[in-house]
Amino acid sequence: MVIKPKVRGFVCVTAHPAGCAAHVQEQIAYVKAKGPLAAG
Repeated sequence: MVIKPKVRGFVCVTAHPAGCAAHVQEQIAYVKAKGPLAAG
């Protein structure tokens, strides 16, 4: 069965919860690795 993505605004409403959680963790790790902004 092919599941086509349904997007509402910028949120994919057919995304797998575990996949979403993993992607958010990747984003958090990326931001933490960059450190604080110099002029932020």
